[in-house]
Amino acid sequence: MGRDTVPPRDPDTAYIQRTRPLIPGEPHATDAIPPMPDGHGLVMSEIRPERPDDLPWIHAVNTLAFGQPDEARLVDQLRDDGDVLVSLVALGDGDEIDGHILFSRLDLLFDDGTSAEAAALAPVAVRPDRQRQGIGKALVRAGIAACKAQGLGAIIVLGHATYYPKFGFSADLAKTLRSPFPGEHFMALELIPDMLRGRKGAVRYAKAFGLAVVERGIEEPA
Repeated sequence: MGRDTVPPRDPDTAYIQRTRPLIPGEPHATDAIPPMPDGHGLVMSEIRPERPDDLPWIHAVNTLAFGQPDEARLVDQLRDDGDVLVSLVALGDGDEIDGHILFSRLDLLFDDGTSAEAAALAPVAVRPDRQRQGIGKALVRAGIAACKAQGLGAIIVLGHATYYPKFGFSADLAKTLRSPFPGEHFMALELIPDMLRGRKGAVRYAKAFGLAVVERGIEEPA
């Protein structure tokens, strides 16, 4: 996929995670792709923040990885809305973009009336011909480090229940947070110790996701 040619759309499906939260009973985009064992097929990629001239290629990589343009359009909308906190690309041979990860603004709204800034991890995409080579893992680790450097309190992800715990994400830690999509796929990672543990509240995603805040009393007793 040289930079002089826009890559064609491909029907192959996603690498690690959907950007749209899972609907109960809906097949998960990663269920057909088992997590890669540590060290298997690992390749070295340069990871850096996105640049303006990367944007068409980021759009193309997300479209290729997910087999349709919804995630790519969501990335564009989050950027247009000013809600992108971290957006990183993985470079391959010839500085081609092999993968992309994005973290967007997410508010933690605690029931005690306080709030904190956090991030939502979505999406992470790797070109189909470069999957299962460690690129996704490298992007996730670099993204977590970038979010921590910004002083964010936590990261929320909705993804593969056996993949994201490798990076410290926990469904148990997220259980006290109300979201439109609770369950084992809804996970949290604390970047500031005790930011979430034992605290009840709700998450508020960026506007582009189109998700309402789950009010207190809807999913649990007041």
